[in-house]
Amino acid sequence: MAASPPEYIYGSILPYNTLNILDLLKFPTPPLDTAPKLRSDDTIFSSRSSMIDSEVSVRALLKLPIPPLKDINHLLLRVETAIEKGLVSIDYEYNDGTNMKLPLWVLEYWKAIYDVVEAKTRWSSARNWLEQRAEGKQVIEMLSQLPWKYDLPRAMGGNSLSLACYASEEWLGSTHTVQISEVINAQMAAQGMGATWRALSQDFTDKLLVVFRYSKDTYHVERSCESLRKLGALLKTRQLTTFSMFVCVHVAGSKGVLACANVRGNHWTALIIDTTTHKMLYGDSLALSPPDELIAAVNWWLMVSLIDVPQYSVGDLPCARQEDDFSCLVLAANAINAYFFALDTDIARSKEETYDCRAEILEKSISLIKKYSLLTEPKDLAIIISNNSLPHKAPMPTSEGFIPIESTFAPKIASRKRHGSVGTGQASNTKRVKEEKPEKHRLPQTNKPVHPFFNVSAASVTISTTAKSVSAPTQSSLLAVPDDEWSDDDGDNDKNEEVHENPSELIDVDEPRKKKNGKDGGGRPRNNFLDRLVVRCYKESDPARKHLYRCVGE
Repeated sequence: MAASPPEYIYGSILPYNTLNILDLLKFPTPPLDTAPKLRSDDTIFSSRSSMIDSEVSVRALLKLPIPPLKDINHLLLRVETAIEKGLVSIDYEYNDGTNMKLPLWVLEYWKAIYDVVEAKTRWSSARNWLEQRAEGKQVIEMLSQLPWKYDLPRAMGGNSLSLACYASEEWLGSTHTVQISEVINAQMAAQGMGATWRALSQDFTDKLLVVFRYSKDTYHVERSCESLRKLGALLKTRQLTTFSMFVCVHVAGSKGVLACANVRGNHWTALIIDTTTHKMLYGDSLALSPPDELIAAVNWWLMVSLIDVPQYSVGDLPCARQEDDFSCLVLAANAINAYFFALDTDIARSKEETYDCRAEILEKSISLIKKYSLLTEPKDLAIIISNNSLPHKAPMPTSEGFIPIESTFAPKIASRKRHGSVGTGQASNTKRVKEEKPEKHRLPQTNKPVHPFFNVSAASVTISTTAKSVSAPTQSSLLAVPDDEWSDDDGDNDKNEEVHENPSELIDVDEPRKKKNGKDGGGRPRNNFLDRLVVRCYKESDPARKHLYRCVGE
């Protein structure tokens, strides 16, 4: 078991995951330019205690240079053995003669600092890039509303760091097609456009091609094809009539072929399918023809979904011409946006207009994150905690600006009244009676992650301040198949699940649950049936090793 950092370092020498991006850029980090001398053998571990053992003394770590990440990872592999031997510190030697004992948890701290430094570097570059744009100042201000380490709502995919790519000249990937598609769908919902239009991400394209290549004969019965069948049913009932797709191709010379297991895609294009006119419109910023396999796959799926439909004709989707090697996805998104919003959106005509498109996507993505989270004030956004967040005491207000290091970055803990009705000061009759909730809607302050509402159109969600309930969107406001479902290979209807964990990152807890006075301790009551179905585990990347449950039943 690796040594976990104490909670008092968060907000002092390590930022809370909820710290907003602009304040993150001001957060101090140890130097990385000169590496200390660390012994590579086991003699680096010591049984002597470190003097770095308090909230005050821990600040000395900000002055000590950090070793290379590969050396840190090498030592982390041997920490568990060192702990078993009763060793509690490492010897730290630096070029200036500094020689001191550091606690074992400093290795986890150093590793976390590399994530902080990467985020600071990328967002600093993004801010500089935005400062060169006409509307960049407004987008920069919105960064004060976005936590630096935050898993985005599942319908959007990725994390907050993935958004930095928009404010750069980086090539955008499949995660960004999910984000852009959700932005377009949110725009259509906000403008009251027909519910029969939808923008689909690369996840849909990938699943369609896999089914076309390997499961055509079993399409109507195979479980992995269920999400495609549901979407086909919407086409048949005309609940969906027009949709867009992002398509990743591999360009070699003057021809583009679809990406597959052996051919990596290097170029993004766009496809519009209109079932009312039986037309496909293909847009490519390099002006290449659509791959034959793509047209064949779409025609096959439309035929089995709508039954005996004619072959669709293929036309050109107006798309700006690419002048670099990284703007293909932005131009494909611009072409889709111009099709759906013909009166409001023009085709990008220059490099500067293409950059403006990137900045606009970033701005609308941050706005959509706030709406998905049902948050209206910037300070409230900070209570959203990343699924893999480090320990924290309480939410960090992001709208109050930078908190100087002299007073630490520790958040303020809201006062709570206990054993009585809120606001009355009257004692409760029993210890087990729950407190009354205030009438004003208020997001809870808790040490557990507060997840946004997934797969819900912001325009269709309302909050009742009396019943404290969230009304679900109507069928007319949302399609029945969420875009993220097409990324699942199992084909199950999992739109109500909040979190999918990677099984390879889970480690089982072998020791039995602790008992108190011969009875079960805290947590759920013992249930032999559930104990046969689930096993306690934790995420390998979670320093707090918070217990999860994974299913082992068949």
